[in-house]
Amino acid sequence: MGVSEAVWQISIAFLTALLTIASGAVAYRYQKVADRRASLVDLRREKYIEYLATLQNALAQSLPETQNKHDEIGMTLTVVASDAVVREIGHYRAYMHSRPQAELDNDMAKKKLADVLLAMRRDCFESSSVTIDELKRLMPVR
Repeated sequence: MGVSEAVWQISIAFLTALLTIASGAVAYRYQKVADRRASLVDLRREKYIEYLATLQNALAQSLPETQNKHDEIGMTLTVVASDAVVREIGHYRAYMHSRPQAELDNDMAKKKLADVLLAMRRDCFESSSVTIDELKRLMPVR
């Protein structure tokens, strides 16, 4: 075995090790990103469920503490929810606070809330074939 052949074998071994390390680093980074996304989706689902539960309580009981809890979770969603969900919650809240409760159109309130739910479903499940009309039939708003 000559010197140039030994250098060649060492170079190949070094490049193989370097390639293995680089591909491991890329795989690690990709897995970290995937884990972070999965963790965020789990957190969003949890907060969406809390938001809807406190909304149900706020609609059923006009107590300041239920409204405060609902507002608190709504603020949390401004940080963790997708842009689409934040926008739909904003549209819903703007409508619900646009006039006295007795003057609100229930069909419009249901549609606005259904828009929120659909945005949440799309965020958590990446897509949803449920329609706005199907969601409106499930609304706690009468």
